[in-house]
Amino acid sequence: MILGPKYFCCYFVLFLCVVKINGQNVGIGKSNPSTTFDVNGGIKADSLVIEQGSQGGAAIKVLSFVDIEDQSLKTANSVATAVSTPAWQSFTSGSTGILKNVSCFFLNLITSSQKILTIYEGEGINGNVLAQVSWTVPAVNTSQLPIKSPALDIPLTQGQKYTIHLSNFSGWVFSPNSAYPEGLSFFGEAVDFGFITHMLVSSSEIFRVDKDAVKVSNLKIGNGITLNKILDGIQSVGNQPIAISTKLITIDFQTAFNSIPKFQAIVQNELPGTNNDYTVTIKSLTNSQVTLSVRRLDQPNSGWSENPKLIWMAYE
Repeated sequence: MILGPKYFCCYFVLFLCVVKINGQNVGIGKSNPSTTFDVNGGIKADSLVIEQGSQGGAAIKVLSFVDIEDQSLKTANSVATAVSTPAWQSFTSGSTGILKNVSCFFLNLITSSQKILTIYEGEGINGNVLAQVSWTVPAVNTSQLPIKSPALDIPLTQGQKYTIHLSNFSGWVFSPNSAYPEGLSFFGEAVDFGFITHMLVSSSEIFRVDKDAVKVSNLKIGNGITLNKILDGIQSVGNQPIAISTKLITIDFQTAFNSIPKFQAIVQNELPGTNNDYTVTIKSLTNSQVTLSVRRLDQPNSGWSENPKLIWMAYE
């Protein structure tokens, strides 16, 4: 089927609405993609291949994230009454993570107020624009309240300055005593606006795949077995040219366990069709290493010429 020009334009516009390209980063459902490929939502694929890069690092890493209030000024008590004048407030990020939203403290908004919220890189409004959203602030006339902005999804770096800018600051509560020391407003150093930055930051690593090893911080199997750590690997057994049917293999764990782990292992023949039969017995086991006895069963008192593989897993 050949699409006419108007259909092509419609599909192209739809593509731009779904995919956001920011520099070298591509985002699906993300207005500010923070990595090479940034997706808001689930990923479903018939197959997935993840290759470890030449610069090292984990091919797969899963992190646990928590929402925090990173920076704030909650003690502002004076109300800005100007309606059309734009205003800004800078802050210094205390964490590296994703800025999900900002909250501004408002008071004396008899009716809802339409504002344009812009986040700038650096202090003031001369830096790069990181995000810009339309923000309808509801009426606030009973008490000083923090109102959360629409989603921003901006990557921030700890110790760097950023700026919150509103197209008008009607009702935005400020402090005449400059209670926030890590930034300033367009008024200068003597005044700061009430605000909160809501950050999504990494709290721990829960799953990691390195070369020949898997690290899991907490894995629950079924309804009751919880595994706090798993290590696995493939160890070459080597041949046994002399007429002895057993061989001792020692494996040092990449990182020590907190206690003596549970351990399982099997032996795999080197080549398909090889009929050698082996059994594995644990001779000694500590939190940092295991010594195994590999024994050939099909021909007692006989060695082997192949190099079988020992596939193992230790967990606690």
